[in-house]
Amino acid sequence: MRQDLLDEIKSQIENCATNYTVFLRLYELPITQNLSAEGIFSNLLGSEAVLGTVEEITEDALCDEVAGSLLYSGFRGAGPSAEVIQSAAFIELIDELKRQLYSLAKSSLKVERIFLVRGHPAYPVFWDFAFLFFGHDKATVLIGSSSD
Repeated sequence: MRQDLLDEIKSQIENCATNYTVFLRLYELPITQNLSAEGIFSNLLGSEAVLGTVEEITEDALCDEVAGSLLYSGFRGAGPSAEVIQSAAFIELIDELKRQLYSLAKSSLKVERIFLVRGHPAYPVFWDFAFLFFGHDKATVLIGSSSD
């Protein structure tokens, strides 16, 4: 998975948006010991990170949740441009992201959906997600959210 793809998606969503910004970030952490989700998030985001629900998720559910969030249409006065998120170019970016997510999930030992109670690196308002991919030698975290 590549941060530059996430950056392009963010840029497209924010193009012509009204009172709407997006946070999309990929983090990687080498695993040198048997770290829990709490330990990984603490290492990446600091001791302020407090996790709520942690649950395993399937590849299909992961891709659906991420795509559904990124395709959020907003409401009057706040949201992305309908022309942007319905464009063929944007849909192709989302399809590429789903392919990369599916590949990362398939190569992971397990994938967990994380709910951050505190310590989120952004300010979620409309939607947010956090996923943890446990690899053989590294952990990968994908965090996304949108706000006004």
